[in-house]
Amino acid sequence: MLIPYKDLEGGDAAFKSDAFVRMRQTYGDFEPEGAVSIRVVSRRIFAGGAPDDLLAGLSPAVKLATLTTPVGLPVWVASDRIEQVRPASAALHHPDAKAVVVLSVKDEVTIEQQVRETVAEVAQATA
Repeated sequence: MLIPYKDLEGGDAAFKSDAFVRMRQTYGDFEPEGAVSIRVVSRRIFAGGAPDDLLAGLSPAVKLATLTTPVGLPVWVASDRIEQVRPASAALHHPDAKAVVVLSVKDEVTIEQQVRETVAEVAQATA
């Protein structure tokens, strides 16, 4: 199933639902302001608009867990891509991160998402 979205110029685009890994609002100096960062298997996509614009198309096709980034923004992850959840390390992670969610991307490649939830809260959100 293809999930439609608007690219940064407002044009129509789509990605395969089974390629979805993670989505969050952009922030910081190195991402387009007011956009949505979508991680699919092969790459990261920047979409125009707000995450709510994509949630309606994603939610029937992908089982989503809604978590919170260390900076307080929601992040949506594909529950079936979660390989591991472990406590955050004060020496390695954001001071507000309580857990690290390891997400499978492709062929043994993983990415880590730091979250404010505890390991138990992540488990509950993905049940």
